[in-house]
Amino acid sequence: MSGGRLMRAIRVSEFGAPSVLKLCSDVPVPQPGHRQVLIRVHACGVNPVETYIRAGTFARKPPLPYTPGTDVAGVVETVGEGVTAVK
Repeated sequence: MSGGRLMRAIRVSEFGAPSVLKLCSDVPVPQPGHRQVLIRVHACGVNPVETYIRAGTFARKPPLPYTPGTDVAGVVETVGEGVTAVK
């Protein structure tokens, strides 16, 4: 976590129909780990594989709750150790 800061995020607490996507405004802002970046997201999309994950029909399922939306556009806010290609 990042100093107690909170962010809004769409979260999935159970697998199922699109109605399981819930907006939460109390999600802790993560700290980037080794070779990771933290992006202030300006736009986000849910790709087809993520719809299968949300439905629970994909072979690999993330631990619940999770935040879908790996297709993002935004600004790099913080970089973790070992990141050299972005600022």
